[in-house]
Amino acid sequence: MNVSGLYVVKGDSTCDGRITMEDLILVQAHMLDNVTLTGDAFTGADTNSDNNITLIDLASINRHLLGVLMITGVVEK
Repeated sequence: MNVSGLYVVKGDSTCDGRITMEDLILVQAHMLDNVTLTGDAFTGADTNSDNNITLIDLASINRHLLGVLMITGVVEK
C-alpha cells in the first residue's frame, strides 16, 4: 500500500509503503551504527513512536513479518 507521500507507514524504514525483510535489515543496521536512519525512514522504523529505535522496534517488525503481530499504524507527515 503506497500512501502517496502523505503518511509514513509504521515498520517501513525503506519508505516504499510496505514492511519487508529489507526494513528489518535496515533497522538492525541502524542499531549497529552501520547506517543512520533519519526523517521518514526513522519515523517508519520507530514502530512504537517513542522517538528511539530499539530492540522493541526490531522485534515488532520481525513479528510482523512472521505473521504474529500486525503493524497497521501510519503517521501523517
